[in-house]
Formats: sequence, C-alpha cells, structure tokens
Amino acid sequence: MAFDRYAAVCRPLHYHVTMPPRLCCGLVLGCYVAGVTSGAVHTSLAFRLPFCQGHTLDHFFCDIPPVLALACADTSLNQALLLAMCGTIQSVTLLAILASYGLILGAVGRAGSRRAASTCSSHLAAVTMLYGTLIFMYLRPEGSYTPQVDKMVAVFYTVIIPTLNPVIYSLRNADVKGGFARRLLGRRHICGD
Repeated sequence: MAFDRYAAVCRPLHYHVTMPPRLCCGLVLGCYVAGVTSGAVHTSLAFRLPFCQGHTLDHFFCDIPPVLALACADTSLNQALLLAMCGTIQSVTLLAILASYGLILGAVGRAGSRRAASTCSSHLAAVTMLYGTLIFMYLRPEGSYTPQVDKMVAVFYTVIIPTLNPVIYSLRNADVKGGFARRLLGRRHICGD
C-alpha cells in the first residue's frame, strides 16, 4: 500500500507502468508466502516441544509466546527463530513503508502540496498503531513476557486495530466525514460540508 501511494503521488503520470497488475499480484503473493512460511516454521517447531506443565493456554488465542511458556523443554531455538523471522519480516516491511513515505514527503515538500501528504496520513496512522504493537509483542527478550499485558496487546492488534481501520480510512472520504458529522450533530449546517 505504501508503494502504491508512492507511485500515485510521486509518479502519477506513470502510475500504470509503475504499478502493473503483475507487480501487485507479486507483492500480495510475497506477503502470503512470508506469512505462511513464518507460521509453518513456528507451528512445526511448537509441535516438537513436550508440554508437561498443563494444557491450558492463558491467552485469547493460540499465539507462539504463550504456547512456548507452556513447554517444559528448552525453547531457545523457538525464541531465536521467532525473533529472527518476525524481526526480519517486520523490519523489511517497515523499512519499505518508511522509504516510500520518505520519498513521498520529499516530493510533497518540493511541490508544496499538503493535500498529497494528507492522503497518506490515514495509512501511516494505521501502520504506526499496528507496528507499534507488533514490535512490542514479538521483538523483545524472552523474560519480559507477562500474560496479562500480552493478552491486552493481543486484543489491541487482533481486534481493535482491524476495527479501527475502516474508520480511519473512511474518514478520509469527504462524503463519509460529512455524513458522520451530520449524524452526530443533527441537521445543523456544518462548516466545510
């Protein structure tokens, strides 16, 4: 999405050449391959662990850190792979997003157009919330996991952020914004509506 915004803002006349359908499909496929590979590695390694402390997971869903906490064997390989794979995926994607937005801000600064920058603000807000919680959840030392905090963070990135995404993106639409304001404030005239 960040590369799409870059192509739309920095190369608008070349958008169809910069973002052909084949490239879009490749980017989506790359995301799926990275996600499936990461999930398969973590799941297969978790199935090899002995679980003798109990079989009750103190979490809302079956996530890797709480599962590893139940294991009664050395989980250092699992922890190292969790850090390496999640760290690589999150770092590469975050750097790509930041590079795209850096180029957009550079182009917008030269052109003096604030409207182009505001179109990217909703995506940047969603990315900031999501990556902040993911980095907190998966890129920290093994001893710093606490079940209650982890459950709250997990609810945030699995329920709250996806629920807020449609709101964040739709409020960029002037018609939705006007309808929302009319609904909240009644039939009174609203400035900018």
